[in-house]
Amino acid sequence: MRIHLNHPRFNWVGTENKELVMNRNENRKTLYHDQVEDFAVAQSADTLHVVALVGKKTLLYWTGVDGFESAEIANEHQIVGGLNLVIDDQQQLHVFYLRKNLRGMGCTLVHRYLKESWSDPIIVCTNATGTADDYHICHGLTGYLHLVYSSQTEGMLLYRGYDIKQRVWSGGVPLMRNECSLPHFFPTDTALLLTWIEEAKNNTLKGRWLTDQWSTTETLSDSQQDVFQPGYAWENGAVKVFWIQGGQLIYRVYDDGKWLPPISMKEHDYVLRQQLIVVNKGSTTCPIYEENSVEPQTRAEQTVNPQTTEMEVAETKLMDKQIASAERQESDLQNRFIQQAFQLHKEWQDLRTDYQSVLDLQANLTEYIDITIAKKIPSDSQLNSPETIFGDIEARVRDLSAKLIKMNDRLVLVGDDVRLMRSSAKSVSFEKLQQRIEKIEVKTNRSVTDSAVVNLEARIKLLEQELARVNQELVKLRSLKSAKRPMWRRLFRR
Repeated sequence: MRIHLNHPRFNWVGTENKELVMNRNENRKTLYHDQVEDFAVAQSADTLHVVALVGKKTLLYWTGVDGFESAEIANEHQIVGGLNLVIDDQQQLHVFYLRKNLRGMGCTLVHRYLKESWSDPIIVCTNATGTADDYHICHGLTGYLHLVYSSQTEGMLLYRGYDIKQRVWSGGVPLMRNECSLPHFFPTDTALLLTWIEEAKNNTLKGRWLTDQWSTTETLSDSQQDVFQPGYAWENGAVKVFWIQGGQLIYRVYDDGKWLPPISMKEHDYVLRQQLIVVNKGSTTCPIYEENSVEPQTRAEQTVNPQTTEMEVAETKLMDKQIASAERQESDLQNRFIQQAFQLHKEWQDLRTDYQSVLDLQANLTEYIDITIAKKIPSDSQLNSPETIFGDIEARVRDLSAKLIKMNDRLVLVGDDVRLMRSSAKSVSFEKLQQRIEKIEVKTNRSVTDSAVVNLEARIKLLEQELARVNQELVKLRSLKSAKRPMWRRLFRR
């Protein structure tokens, strides 16, 4: 990866075999030799600022014009990547990077600024994707930084603003609720152009302007085929937006407050590269399309030595042709690689859509099950809380206890009645029997006949049988009382 510069001494900064390299007219300066995973560049006048991620946690910072001073930025967390350096219109340096969330999916976007030293990490948002191309930071015109990013959960396009003086980030504002990718700002002298790809059946490129307020959203490409590699150009005071669609390079020009019709050309006429844009005293990195030609020579190379032989001139021309051919091949390889990457990204988006449909189906099934169960059980208004249920049970137990106490009292009374009846029955029976015996004795004393004595004995037997029956009834009552009374004593034992 390379970031091209408009700098008096260096042409670009990039990584080669995990080394961080700065190029100066084919003379290369190595800033760091190993394990460089990501980097970002910013420029203020002729001063360059470079931040690199070494390994997974180490952040190194260089600054200078020709010779560079280095320092380490304190960091304790693992960094995914997505380094971005921005200089605002107040000439203050800001670094951004992505950090993996400890829980759940997605990444945290972290912001730090340089004053006398680097600030503590500021959490901007926690729902960013882990892809560096899914967010972009740009300086504004009136003391603000502007952030656009695709959310991890739904892929919608969100916007946040940062007040440089107050050092406060705003909340996330949805710009598009559909799934979006590759959001990018392009700064001009008077406004910011925001473009992004809206992902539907076929991806479409859309854009809107930000001045004091947002303009309406406009569709820049058609929806017949997918869109790849959006980028910008600034030519003759007008903004051009490029993209690849159907194997062709297409661009539209924004002129006089409106977008002109699209123009198609061969894909090899322009080459896409990351360019550091310096405008309105700030800098940001953007994807820029430039004509596919040999880079302009420096003044030293343009100065013709009178003693240069024709052979040297021929060798120089041959070398230029070889360099141009190599650059075209590199551009072709880069374009093919990016197309394959976008195709893979498209397949991944389709897979994510299928996965989301499965989740939706699962949610619908869960809702159906809940509705079905709700029809078979009482509603919430009919259901009582556990406290109410247990309260009702306790009240019922108290009622039953009271009833059992009353029943026990009644049984006691019944027992008393039984005892009274038994005693009264005994006394009455014996008194009657005594009276009858006395009468019998009186009658017996009256010289009764033998037949009368026989009748008397029969009647005495009947009385004895009746007395035996009464005694049996009393035994039954006594056994009933002895069998039941201990049970109630156990139930109401205190």
